[in-house]
Amino acid sequence: MRLAFIGFIVLTASLPLLAADWPQFRGAFLNGVSDETDLPDRLDPNTLVWKTPLPGVGESTPAICGGRIYLTGSEKGDNALFAMCIHAADGKPLWKKNVSQYVKPVRGTAVASPSPAADATGVVFLFSNGYLVKFGPDGKQLWSHDLAKMYGPMAHLWNYSNSPVLYKGRLYVVVMRMTGLPKGSDYTGSMAAYLACFDPADGKPLFHVERPTDAVFESHDSYTTPIIAAVDGVEQMILHGADYLTGHDLTTGKEMWRYHFSKEKRRMDRIIPTPVTDGVRVYCTYPRGDSVFAAELSKLAKGDTNVSPVAWEYEKTSPDVPSPVVVDGYLYLVAERKKTLTCLEAATGREQWVGQLDKGDKYHASITAADGKLYLVNRKGTVSVVAADPKEFRVLSTYAFDEKPTDSSIAIANGKLYLRTGEHLYCFSKK
Repeated sequence: MRLAFIGFIVLTASLPLLAADWPQFRGAFLNGVSDETDLPDRLDPNTLVWKTPLPGVGESTPAICGGRIYLTGSEKGDNALFAMCIHAADGKPLWKKNVSQYVKPVRGTAVASPSPAADATGVVFLFSNGYLVKFGPDGKQLWSHDLAKMYGPMAHLWNYSNSPVLYKGRLYVVVMRMTGLPKGSDYTGSMAAYLACFDPADGKPLFHVERPTDAVFESHDSYTTPIIAAVDGVEQMILHGADYLTGHDLTTGKEMWRYHFSKEKRRMDRIIPTPVTDGVRVYCTYPRGDSVFAAELSKLAKGDTNVSPVAWEYEKTSPDVPSPVVVDGYLYLVAERKKTLTCLEAATGREQWVGQLDKGDKYHASITAADGKLYLVNRKGTVSVVAADPKEFRVLSTYAFDEKPTDSSIAIANGKLYLRTGEHLYCFSKK
Protein backbone atom coordinates (compact mmCIF):
# COMPACT_ATOMS: atom_id res chain seq x y z
CA MET A 1 0.00 0.00 0.00
CA ARG A 2 1.20 3.49 -0.83
CA LEU A 3 0.96 5.63 2.28
CA ALA A 4 3.87 8.05 2.27
CA PHE A 5 2.51 11.06 4.11
CA ILE A 6 -0.83 10.75 2.33
CA GLY A 7 -2.64 11.31 5.63
CA PHE A 8 -1.00 14.69 6.15
CA ILE A 9 -1.49 15.75 2.52
CA VAL A 10 -5.16 14.78 2.37
CA LEU A 11 -5.90 16.37 5.72
CA THR A 12 -4.15 19.60 4.80
CA ALA A 13 -5.89 19.93 1.46
CA SER A 14 -9.40 19.21 2.73
CA LEU A 15 -9.70 21.48 5.74
CA PRO A 16 -11.84 24.54 4.81
CA LEU A 17 -9.71 27.09 6.67
CA LEU A 18 -6.34 28.73 6.65
CA ALA A 19 -3.45 26.77 8.09
CA ALA A 20 -2.63 30.02 9.87
CA ASP A 21 -5.62 29.38 12.15
CA TRP A 22 -5.63 27.06 15.16
CA PRO A 23 -9.29 26.02 14.91
CA GLN A 24 -9.44 23.12 17.39
CA PHE A 25 -7.45 20.91 19.73
CA ARG A 26 -4.09 20.05 18.12
CA GLY A 27 -4.51 22.74 15.48
CA ALA A 28 -5.39 22.92 11.78
CA PHE A 29 -3.78 19.56 10.99
CA LEU A 30 -5.01 17.76 14.16
CA ASN A 31 -1.45 16.86 15.10
CA GLY A 32 -0.09 19.67 17.29
CA VAL A 33 2.04 21.07 14.43
CA SER A 34 1.73 24.46 12.76
CA ASP A 35 3.31 25.48 9.44
CA GLU A 36 3.88 29.04 10.73
CA THR A 37 7.41 30.43 10.49
CA ASP A 38 9.41 33.32 11.94
CA LEU A 39 8.17 32.61 15.46
CA PRO A 40 9.87 33.69 18.70
CA ASP A 41 12.25 31.33 20.47
CA ARG A 42 11.18 32.68 23.84
CA LEU A 43 7.83 33.50 25.46
CA ASP A 44 8.47 36.18 28.05
CA PRO A 45 7.85 39.94 28.62
CA ASN A 46 10.19 40.78 25.72
CA THR A 47 7.93 39.07 23.18
CA LEU A 48 4.61 39.83 24.88
CA VAL A 49 2.02 41.59 22.68
CA TRP A 50 -0.88 41.66 25.16
CA LYS A 51 -2.38 39.79 28.09
CA THR A 52 -6.00 39.57 29.16
CA PRO A 53 -7.29 38.45 32.57
CA LEU A 54 -9.66 35.48 32.45
CA PRO A 55 -12.81 35.15 34.58
CA GLY A 56 -12.20 31.49 35.43
CA VAL A 57 -10.01 28.45 34.92
CA GLY A 58 -10.10 25.75 32.26
CA GLU A 59 -7.92 23.01 30.84
CA SER A 60 -9.13 23.56 27.27
CA THR A 61 -6.83 24.89 24.57
CA PRO A 62 -8.11 28.05 22.83
CA ALA A 63 -9.44 27.73 19.28
CA ILE A 64 -8.47 30.54 16.91
CA CYS A 65 -10.31 31.25 13.68
CA GLY A 66 -10.95 34.38 11.62
CA GLY A 67 -9.18 36.70 14.05
CA ARG A 68 -11.20 35.47 17.04
CA ILE A 69 -10.08 33.39 20.01
CA TYR A 70 -12.60 31.04 21.58
CA LEU A 71 -12.15 29.42 24.97
CA THR A 72 -14.09 27.83 27.79
CA GLY A 73 -13.85 28.07 31.55
CA SER A 74 -15.61 27.64 34.86
CA GLU A 75 -16.35 30.17 37.59
CA LYS A 76 -16.48 29.30 41.26
CA GLY A 77 -19.08 31.85 42.33
CA ASP A 78 -22.22 30.47 40.72
CA ASN A 79 -20.76 27.24 39.29
CA ALA A 80 -21.08 28.68 35.79
CA LEU A 81 -19.52 27.09 32.73
CA PHE A 82 -18.77 29.83 30.25
CA ALA A 83 -17.92 30.22 26.57
CA MET A 84 -15.87 33.27 25.64
CA CYS A 85 -14.63 35.10 22.55
CA ILE A 86 -11.60 37.41 22.51
CA HIS A 87 -10.27 39.61 19.71
CA ALA A 88 -6.97 38.11 18.57
CA ALA A 89 -5.40 41.43 17.54
CA ASP A 90 -5.59 43.20 20.91
CA GLY A 91 -6.96 40.76 23.49
CA LYS A 92 -10.22 42.66 23.93
CA PRO A 93 -13.10 40.43 25.16
CA LEU A 94 -15.90 40.43 22.56
CA TRP A 95 -18.50 38.28 24.33
CA LYS A 96 -18.97 35.82 27.16
CA LYS A 97 -21.87 33.41 27.71
CA ASN A 98 -22.68 31.43 30.82
CA VAL A 99 -24.10 28.34 29.16
CA SER A 100 -24.42 25.65 31.82
CA GLN A 101 -23.80 24.72 35.45
CA TYR A 102 -21.35 22.26 36.91
CA VAL A 103 -21.26 20.09 39.98
CA LYS A 104 -18.18 19.70 42.15
CA PRO A 105 -15.15 18.76 39.99
CA VAL A 106 -13.72 15.29 40.51
CA ARG A 107 -10.67 15.44 42.79
CA GLY A 108 -9.63 18.92 41.79
CA THR A 109 -9.87 18.47 38.03
CA ALA A 110 -11.48 21.11 35.84
CA VAL A 111 -14.87 20.85 34.15
CA ALA A 112 -13.95 22.98 31.15
CA SER A 113 -11.55 20.49 29.60
CA PRO A 114 -12.70 19.80 26.01
CA SER A 115 -11.31 22.37 23.58
CA PRO A 116 -13.64 24.32 21.24
CA ALA A 117 -13.82 23.63 17.50
CA ALA A 118 -14.33 26.59 15.15
CA ASP A 119 -14.73 27.51 11.50
CA ALA A 120 -16.04 30.53 9.59
CA THR A 121 -19.66 29.76 10.61
CA GLY A 122 -19.00 29.82 14.34
CA VAL A 123 -17.68 27.74 17.20
CA VAL A 124 -18.76 24.57 18.99
CA PHE A 125 -18.18 24.25 22.72
CA LEU A 126 -18.37 20.99 24.66
CA PHE A 127 -18.16 20.74 28.43
CA SER A 128 -17.37 17.89 30.80
CA ASN A 129 -21.03 17.54 31.80
CA GLY A 130 -21.96 16.75 28.19
CA TYR A 131 -23.40 20.15 27.24
CA LEU A 132 -22.75 20.78 23.54
CA VAL A 133 -23.52 24.22 22.08
CA LYS A 134 -22.72 26.26 18.98
CA PHE A 135 -22.44 30.04 18.73
CA GLY A 136 -21.95 32.24 15.70
CA PRO A 137 -18.89 34.52 15.59
CA ASP A 138 -21.13 37.31 16.92
CA GLY A 139 -22.08 35.30 20.02
CA LYS A 140 -25.59 34.31 18.88
CA GLN A 141 -26.51 30.79 20.02
CA LEU A 142 -27.35 28.59 17.05
CA TRP A 143 -28.18 25.25 18.68
CA SER A 144 -27.41 23.03 21.69
CA HIS A 145 -27.63 19.44 22.91
CA ASP A 146 -27.34 17.76 26.28
CA LEU A 147 -25.39 14.60 25.45
CA ALA A 148 -25.92 13.23 28.94
CA LYS A 149 -29.67 13.24 28.37
CA MET A 150 -29.42 11.95 24.80
CA TYR A 151 -26.90 9.14 25.27
CA GLY A 152 -26.42 8.74 29.02
CA PRO A 153 -24.27 10.33 31.75
CA MET A 154 -20.64 11.24 31.15
CA ALA A 155 -19.62 8.57 33.64
CA HIS A 156 -15.86 8.92 34.02
CA LEU A 157 -13.75 8.32 37.09
CA TRP A 158 -12.17 11.68 36.19
CA ASN A 159 -13.99 14.44 34.35
CA TYR A 160 -14.73 13.95 30.65
CA SER A 161 -12.22 15.85 28.50
CA ASN A 162 -12.36 14.53 24.89
CA SER A 163 -12.50 17.42 22.42
CA PRO A 164 -14.94 17.59 19.49
CA VAL A 165 -13.54 17.45 15.95
CA LEU A 166 -14.77 19.52 13.00
CA TYR A 167 -13.89 17.94 9.68
CA LYS A 168 -15.31 18.36 6.17
CA GLY A 169 -18.58 19.85 7.32
CA ARG A 170 -19.21 17.35 10.11
CA LEU A 171 -18.81 17.46 13.87
CA TYR A 172 -17.57 14.33 15.66
CA VAL A 173 -17.75 13.55 19.39
CA VAL A 174 -16.42 10.42 21.10
CA VAL A 175 -17.36 9.29 24.61
CA MET A 176 -15.55 6.33 26.20
CA ARG A 177 -16.81 5.93 29.75
CA MET A 178 -17.61 3.69 32.69
CA THR A 179 -20.61 1.44 32.10
CA GLY A 180 -22.22 1.87 35.51
CA LEU A 181 -24.79 4.61 36.11
CA PRO A 182 -23.90 7.36 38.60
CA LYS A 183 -25.97 7.45 41.78
CA GLY A 184 -29.31 9.17 41.31
CA SER A 185 -29.39 8.83 37.52
CA ASP A 186 -32.76 7.95 35.97
CA TYR A 187 -31.28 7.17 32.55
CA THR A 188 -32.48 3.80 31.22
CA GLY A 189 -30.61 3.46 27.91
CA SER A 190 -27.29 1.91 26.95
CA MET A 191 -24.12 3.09 28.67
CA ALA A 192 -21.79 1.77 25.98
CA ALA A 193 -19.03 4.00 24.63
CA TYR A 194 -19.94 5.75 21.40
CA LEU A 195 -18.91 7.86 18.44
CA ALA A 196 -21.51 10.48 17.47
CA CYS A 197 -21.67 12.81 14.49
CA PHE A 198 -23.69 16.02 14.00
CA ASP A 199 -24.34 18.54 11.26
CA PRO A 200 -22.56 21.62 12.63
CA ALA A 201 -24.93 23.94 10.74
CA ASP A 202 -28.05 23.01 12.69
CA GLY A 203 -26.91 20.39 15.24
CA LYS A 204 -28.87 17.59 13.57
CA PRO A 205 -27.59 14.16 14.69
CA LEU A 206 -26.17 12.25 11.71
CA PHE A 207 -25.18 9.02 13.43
CA HIS A 208 -24.57 7.47 16.84
CA VAL A 209 -22.48 4.27 16.83
CA GLU A 210 -21.63 2.25 19.91
CA ARG A 211 -18.03 1.13 20.40
CA PRO A 212 -18.05 -2.15 22.36
CA THR A 213 -15.24 -3.22 24.65
CA ASP A 214 -14.51 -5.96 27.17
CA ALA A 215 -12.30 -3.64 29.24
CA VAL A 216 -12.88 -3.59 32.99
CA PHE A 217 -13.49 -0.77 35.49
CA GLU A 218 -11.42 2.41 34.84
CA SER A 219 -9.93 0.92 31.68
CA HIS A 220 -13.21 1.88 30.00
CA ASP A 221 -12.24 5.53 30.32
CA SER A 222 -10.39 7.27 27.53
CA TYR A 223 -9.72 11.00 27.42
CA THR A 224 -8.30 11.02 23.89
CA THR A 225 -9.56 13.08 20.96
CA PRO A 226 -10.19 11.32 17.61
CA ILE A 227 -7.60 11.68 14.86
CA ILE A 228 -7.95 11.21 11.10
CA ALA A 229 -5.66 9.26 8.80
CA ALA A 230 -5.83 8.08 5.20
CA VAL A 231 -4.85 4.68 3.80
CA ASP A 232 -4.74 4.48 -0.01
CA GLY A 233 -6.78 7.66 -0.07
CA VAL A 234 -9.58 6.35 2.17
CA GLU A 235 -9.95 8.52 5.26
CA GLN A 236 -10.70 6.96 8.62
CA MET A 237 -11.30 8.23 12.12
CA ILE A 238 -9.08 6.52 14.68
CA LEU A 239 -10.15 6.08 18.30
CA HIS A 240 -7.71 5.05 21.03
CA GLY A 241 -8.81 3.71 24.40
CA ALA A 242 -10.73 1.10 26.41
CA ASP A 243 -8.05 -1.48 25.51
CA TYR A 244 -8.53 -1.06 21.74
CA LEU A 245 -7.43 0.99 18.75
CA THR A 246 -10.25 1.22 16.17
CA GLY A 247 -10.77 2.75 12.73
CA HIS A 248 -14.16 4.15 11.68
CA ASP A 249 -15.87 5.22 8.47
CA LEU A 250 -16.28 9.00 8.51
CA THR A 251 -19.73 8.90 6.88
CA THR A 252 -21.42 6.19 8.94
CA GLY A 253 -19.18 5.67 11.97
CA LYS A 254 -18.99 1.96 11.13
CA GLU A 255 -16.00 0.21 12.65
CA MET A 256 -13.58 -0.82 9.89
CA TRP A 257 -10.90 -2.54 11.97
CA ARG A 258 -9.79 -3.05 15.55
CA TYR A 259 -6.51 -3.77 17.31
CA HIS A 260 -6.47 -5.16 20.85
CA PHE A 261 -3.40 -3.39 22.26
CA SER A 262 -4.03 -4.15 25.96
CA LYS A 263 -5.07 -7.73 26.69
CA GLU A 264 -4.19 -8.00 30.37
CA LYS A 265 -7.64 -6.85 31.57
CA ARG A 266 -6.10 -4.51 34.12
CA ARG A 267 -8.59 -2.39 36.02
CA MET A 268 -6.86 1.00 35.86
CA ASP A 269 -5.65 1.20 32.23
CA ARG A 270 -7.29 4.47 31.17
CA ILE A 271 -5.74 6.42 28.28
CA ILE A 272 -5.18 10.19 28.24
CA PRO A 273 -2.75 11.30 25.47
CA THR A 274 -4.21 11.71 22.00
CA PRO A 275 -2.26 9.68 19.42
CA VAL A 276 -0.56 11.23 16.40
CA THR A 277 0.00 9.97 12.86
CA ASP A 278 2.39 10.80 10.02
CA GLY A 279 0.29 8.99 7.41
CA VAL A 280 2.41 5.83 7.64
CA ARG A 281 2.14 4.90 11.31
CA VAL A 282 0.01 5.92 14.27
CA TYR A 283 1.91 6.58 17.51
CA CYS A 284 0.08 5.70 20.71
CA THR A 285 0.81 5.48 24.40
CA TYR A 286 0.16 2.44 26.52
CA PRO A 287 -1.83 3.14 29.71
CA ARG A 288 -0.32 5.31 32.44
CA GLY A 289 2.81 6.28 30.54
CA ASP A 290 4.33 2.81 30.70
CA SER A 291 5.56 2.88 27.09
CA VAL A 292 4.80 3.92 23.51
CA PHE A 293 4.06 1.89 20.39
CA ALA A 294 3.93 2.63 16.67
CA ALA A 295 1.35 0.75 14.58
CA GLU A 296 1.49 0.58 10.79
CA LEU A 297 -1.69 1.95 9.22
CA SER A 298 -1.52 -0.49 6.31
CA LYS A 299 -1.55 -3.49 8.67
CA LEU A 300 -4.26 -2.00 10.87
CA ALA A 301 -6.49 -1.45 7.84
CA LYS A 302 -6.17 -5.12 6.81
CA GLY A 303 -7.63 -6.13 10.19
CA ASP A 304 -5.64 -9.36 10.27
CA THR A 305 -5.59 -10.43 13.92
CA ASN A 306 -2.84 -12.96 13.16
CA VAL A 307 -0.39 -10.24 12.11
CA SER A 308 0.72 -7.65 14.64
CA PRO A 309 0.55 -4.09 13.28
CA VAL A 310 3.14 -2.89 15.81
CA ALA A 311 6.31 -1.64 14.14
CA TRP A 312 8.15 -0.93 17.39
CA GLU A 313 7.75 -0.24 21.12
CA TYR A 314 9.64 2.16 23.35
CA GLU A 315 9.58 0.69 26.83
CA LYS A 316 10.81 3.60 28.91
CA THR A 317 8.92 6.31 30.79
CA SER A 318 6.52 7.97 28.37
CA PRO A 319 3.57 10.39 28.45
CA ASP A 320 0.68 9.70 30.78
CA VAL A 321 -1.12 13.00 29.98
CA PRO A 322 0.46 15.22 27.25
CA SER A 323 0.10 14.28 23.58
CA PRO A 324 3.22 13.86 21.42
CA VAL A 325 4.18 15.39 18.06
CA VAL A 326 5.96 14.12 14.95
CA VAL A 327 8.32 16.59 13.24
CA ASP A 328 10.42 15.76 10.18
CA GLY A 329 10.44 12.04 10.88
CA TYR A 330 11.03 12.24 14.64
CA LEU A 331 8.64 11.66 17.52
CA TYR A 332 8.85 13.91 20.57
CA LEU A 333 7.42 12.81 23.95
CA VAL A 334 7.05 14.47 27.35
CA ALA A 335 7.19 12.34 30.49
CA GLU A 336 5.28 14.67 32.80
CA ARG A 337 6.37 13.22 36.14
CA LYS A 338 10.08 13.02 35.35
CA LYS A 339 9.83 16.33 33.45
CA THR A 340 11.82 14.98 30.52
CA LEU A 341 11.56 15.36 26.75
CA THR A 342 12.47 12.38 24.54
CA CYS A 343 13.26 12.29 20.83
CA LEU A 344 12.75 9.02 18.92
CA GLU A 345 13.26 8.17 15.28
CA ALA A 346 9.67 7.68 14.09
CA ALA A 347 10.42 4.85 11.68
CA THR A 348 12.35 2.69 14.14
CA GLY A 349 11.66 3.96 17.66
CA ARG A 350 15.41 4.42 18.14
CA GLU A 351 16.15 6.84 20.98
CA GLN A 352 18.02 9.95 19.89
CA TRP A 353 18.18 11.74 23.23
CA VAL A 354 16.41 12.39 26.54
CA GLY A 355 16.58 15.93 27.94
CA GLN A 356 15.71 17.40 31.31
CA LEU A 357 12.99 20.09 31.29
CA ASP A 358 12.19 22.58 34.05
CA LYS A 359 11.47 20.60 37.22
CA GLY A 360 9.04 23.07 38.81
CA ASP A 361 5.88 21.06 38.13
CA LYS A 362 4.29 18.31 36.04
CA TYR A 363 3.50 18.73 32.34
CA HIS A 364 -0.14 18.19 31.37
CA ALA A 365 -0.28 20.41 28.26
CA SER A 366 0.47 18.74 24.94
CA ILE A 367 3.50 19.69 22.85
CA THR A 368 3.08 22.33 20.15
CA ALA A 369 5.58 22.36 17.27
CA ALA A 370 6.40 24.97 14.61
CA ASP A 371 9.30 26.70 12.91
CA GLY A 372 11.87 24.15 14.09
CA LYS A 373 10.81 24.63 17.71
CA LEU A 374 8.89 22.71 20.38
CA TYR A 375 6.76 24.76 22.78
CA LEU A 376 6.06 23.21 26.19
CA VAL A 377 4.47 24.51 29.39
CA ASN A 378 4.14 22.92 32.82
CA ARG A 379 1.29 23.26 35.32
CA LYS A 380 3.03 26.14 37.07
CA GLY A 381 3.10 28.14 33.86
CA THR A 382 6.79 27.71 33.06
CA VAL A 383 7.30 27.80 29.29
CA SER A 384 10.23 26.01 27.68
CA VAL A 385 11.16 26.40 24.03
CA VAL A 386 13.30 23.52 22.75
CA ALA A 387 14.91 23.07 19.34
CA ALA A 388 13.24 20.34 17.26
CA ASP A 389 16.65 18.89 16.54
CA PRO A 390 17.14 15.11 16.61
CA LYS A 391 20.90 15.52 16.93
CA GLU A 392 20.89 17.19 20.34
CA PHE A 393 18.68 18.45 23.16
CA ARG A 394 18.86 22.25 23.18
CA VAL A 395 16.72 24.48 25.38
CA LEU A 396 16.36 27.83 23.65
CA SER A 397 14.61 29.56 26.56
CA THR A 398 12.70 29.05 29.79
CA TYR A 399 10.46 31.54 31.52
CA ALA A 400 8.19 31.10 34.57
CA PHE A 401 4.83 32.89 34.62
CA ASP A 402 3.94 31.19 37.93
CA GLU A 403 0.18 31.06 37.29
CA LYS A 404 -1.38 27.73 38.26
CA PRO A 405 -3.13 25.69 37.03
CA THR A 406 -1.75 25.87 33.49
CA ASP A 407 -2.92 22.79 31.57
CA SER A 408 -3.80 24.30 28.20
CA SER A 409 -1.54 23.66 25.20
CA ILE A 410 0.07 26.61 23.43
CA ALA A 411 -1.79 27.64 20.25
CA ILE A 412 -0.28 29.30 17.17
CA ALA A 413 -2.09 31.49 14.63
CA ASN A 414 -1.06 34.19 12.18
CA GLY A 415 2.48 34.60 13.47
CA LYS A 416 1.48 34.76 17.13
CA LEU A 417 1.52 32.29 20.02
CA TYR A 418 -1.17 32.11 22.68
CA LEU A 419 -0.68 30.83 26.22
CA ARG A 420 -3.61 30.25 28.56
CA THR A 421 -2.59 30.10 32.24
CA GLY A 422 -4.68 29.84 35.37
CA GLU A 423 -5.10 33.63 35.35
CA HIS A 424 -4.53 35.16 31.92
CA LEU A 425 -4.53 34.63 28.18
CA TYR A 426 -1.19 35.81 26.76
CA CYS A 427 -0.24 36.68 23.18
CA PHE A 428 3.39 36.63 21.97
CA SER A 429 5.08 37.56 18.72
CA LYS A 430 8.62 37.83 17.40
CA LYS A 431 9.84 41.43 17.64
